[in-house]
Amino acid sequence: MNSRALTDIVKVPFVFVGADASVREARELAAAYGVHHLSVRRGAELVGTTCACLLGRASEQARVAEAMRTDVAMLPHTASASEAAQLLEDTGHPSLVVLEYDEPCGLLTRGDVAEWDWDADALAAAERCQCCGLAEQLVKLEDGHFSCRACLHAHGRSPAEHAHAF
Repeated sequence: MNSRALTDIVKVPFVFVGADASVREARELAAAYGVHHLSVRRGAELVGTTCACLLGRASEQARVAEAMRTDVAMLPHTASASEAAQLLEDTGHPSLVVLEYDEPCGLLTRGDVAEWDWDADALAAAERCQCCGLAEQLVKLEDGHFSCRACLHAHGRSPAEHAHAF
C-alpha cells in the first residue's frame, strides 16, 4: 500500500455500539461483524472505543460505557500511515478513529498498521499538500513543499504562479 488517504486503507466494517447497550449486546455485535474493536456513540456523538478484551473483563449486564476508553485517538483521513503509527505509539491506544469532514468514518488498529508497506508510504509522504495532506492536484512550491490546488485557491494564490504542477 502507499500513502493514500487513511479511508482507502481502513478495513471494513466500521461498527458502532451505543454507550447504553449492554456488554452482552456489544459482544454479540462484534461477533456478528467479525470485529475486535468497536466505536462507542451516545446519540450521534462519538464518546469512546472498546474492544473484545475490555468487553471480556466486564459483566454481561454492565453497560458499554463502563467498558470503554473515553480518550479516543483520532486522525483526519488525509493523515499518513506514519502519522497513524506514531499516534498509536505515543498514546498507547490499540486503535484510532479516522475522521472525514469531522465525522468518524473508520477505525484503524495496530494490526492494520503492521500490514502497511512502509517503503511506499515513506516515498509518497513527501508529495502531499502541506496544508491538508492530500496527494492529488499538487503544485510544487518555491520552498520545495507541495500544495494542492484547492489550498492554493483558498489562500488566494494561482497554480500558474508556480513552475512545477503535477
